[in-house]
Amino acid sequence: MTDVLGVSGVARLLGVKPSQITDLFYKRQLRDDLCPIVAGRRLIPPSYIRIIAMELRRKGIRVKNHECWEPKSRSSEKEASHDDKSRISNWAAPESRNIEDHS
Repeated sequence: MTDVLGVSGVARLLGVKPSQITDLFYKRQLRDDLCPIVAGRRLIPPSYIRIIAMELRRKGIRVKNHECWEPKSRSSEKEASHDDKSRISNWAAPESRNIEDHS
């Protein structure tokens, strides 16, 4: 299975409360079949984050802009450097990256 996020992870990326996302699933405004509940956790594929953000905005909820889930045009995709592509592909697993403390 590809990398997936939970509701809390997606909420953190979008800058919203997890309950705002969960409410959309319970009201059937987001698709359960694409984001199933497994062992008590909803699994959200990265490709569905854009849809969640659009639905939250439609409900009048302010959402953070984030380059990793915003759709890209084909021309900007071709121009993206290898570094950008690797950063985007690893956005779902920040705990797996070695992050140095600069304090």
